[in-house]
Amino acid sequence: MTDREYWYWLCNIPGFGNAKIRTLLNHYKTPELIYQIGERELEQIPYIRKKDYESWEWAKKNSKKIVKQYHELEEKHIRFVLLEDHIYPKRLKSLPDAPFGLYVKGELPREELPSVAIIGARVCSEYGKEMACYFGEQLAKARVQIISGMAAGIDAWGQKGALKRGKTFAVLGNGVDICYPAENISLYMQISKSGGLISEFPIGMKGLPYMFPVRNRIISGLSDLILVVEARKKSGSLITVDQALEQGRDVCALPGRAIDPLSEGCNELIKNGAMIITKPEEILDCLKWKTVYEDIDHNNMEETRVKLTSQEQYVLQFITFDLIHLEQLLEKTNIPIGYLMTQLLQLEIKNCVEQPVKNYYKRKNNIKIL
Repeated sequence: MTDREYWYWLCNIPGFGNAKIRTLLNHYKTPELIYQIGERELEQIPYIRKKDYESWEWAKKNSKKIVKQYHELEEKHIRFVLLEDHIYPKRLKSLPDAPFGLYVKGELPREELPSVAIIGARVCSEYGKEMACYFGEQLAKARVQIISGMAAGIDAWGQKGALKRGKTFAVLGNGVDICYPAENISLYMQISKSGGLISEFPIGMKGLPYMFPVRNRIISGLSDLILVVEARKKSGSLITVDQALEQGRDVCALPGRAIDPLSEGCNELIKNGAMIITKPEEILDCLKWKTVYEDIDHNNMEETRVKLTSQEQYVLQFITFDLIHLEQLLEKTNIPIGYLMTQLLQLEIKNCVEQPVKNYYKRKNNIKIL
């Protein structure tokens, strides 16, 4: 086998993660020597259990099959990038637990351009989706690369926004040939063409619960700055934040309403020293990224100044950034449906609320009542 084939073989031993591979390399220096070691030698290595030996033995018996799989990667438009390769991301290479091999479908982030991770809750509010999409789009327009995990919720919306103006990169918690969650298949395909899909896990490997926190270190490792858009107090996004801080990355958060559980995580981060972010320009300042601020589109964020009647103000107070059904508004306002519909229509005309789905209403951003 060639040197690259030995590396591919080592990275495809079932149950052998980064730490175990590092332990073996500390003893035997190269994948080829690990392949050639005897049974008794392997059993004497610290932290190598019987189960690990059985996996190693299986990999030796199936080495031809594993090598054949390596040569089939090109047909699937997947590259196997080694830590020692010159194209391996420098941001990631500097980390003590950098993956020895990466599977890449599409491109890798460019070294000369800044990268920002947009992360947050899987179950998020309409406001969170809107903000993630807006920041993703505007930062991508300023040639900032957006990194995330393609998870449902904030991750996906940030990447959808980025694809409108630039490129985004998804770090997966499973094999790079698998789309998870399946509902993001369209996003998966777009990212493979306008950015890249990246994973340290072998192709064909389905995601297990422990794999997603592990991949988060790669999300933060590829990024210069982390933006948390929306997160509960015990959100998995905070694992990424902890890893980012250990890696010396800047952490920013979008402030939220004090009584909103989906904002507890962000507000807590801010209390603990995270930078408050309300505009894309503030991120560009933090990155020291020279760009023309006029490139940032403020149309979606401009303050709407309106004059409302007392009746319109009364109805508006029950409409938040999350969707609310007409039936709920009827119950909360306790006014006749005909009168309520008239007030809602006026609020829509005055650009204070919108109806993205029939009979569901939500407040628009930055409304100033005169």
